[in-house]
Parts: sequence; structure tokens; C-alpha cells
Amino acid sequence: MQLGVSGHERINKMATQDKRCFIASHLYGVEDPRTTLLRRYRDDVLKKTGSGKVFIAVYYKMSPGLVAVAKKMSMVDMAFRIIVDYLVRCLVEKMDRDNV
Repeated sequence: MQLGVSGHERINKMATQDKRCFIASHLYGVEDPRTTLLRRYRDDVLKKTGSGKVFIAVYYKMSPGLVAVAKKMSMVDMAFRIIVDYLVRCLVEKMDRDNV
């Protein structure tokens, strides 16, 4: 049980303190508003759920390697851009609806 508790504490700490957003930073830049928006979604929504915390942990394990592949293969880079652009548009639309 203690192992499970410490694992959860580690994931919670990583989700609240880590400012990485590998794929968005690769696509847009570290300080781009779209990257900031995705970080905000991570911090305000994903880190508050168990499945979101798992997603964050898996993302941090996989995304550095995926970015390395994207830098070498333009088709992978293009696919990431299409997917992440879509996610950003959805988040912006949701924010616009919620603020109406």
C-alpha cells in the first residue's frame, strides 16, 4: 500500500511542478500562447483526475522520443502539428463557450 501511495505522490508532484510540454514546445516554442494553453489544460484539468495523471506520466515517458522522431521525419512532424492544432482549436472553442 505504501508503494502505491508514494507512486501517487510522485505523479502528483510531477504534474504540478513540471513545466514540460515536449510536443507543443517542439511545434510552437516554449513560450508560445498555444503551448501555455496546453500547459494550463494539463494543470487545471488533467492533473485533477486519476486518468489525467496517468496520461501525463505516460506522455512524459514517450514524448521526448516522439519529438526526436518528429525532428527526423517530416511526416511525423506534420501529423503532430495537425493533431495538436486540432486540440488547441478545441480548447479555444471550449474556453469561448464557457466564457459566454
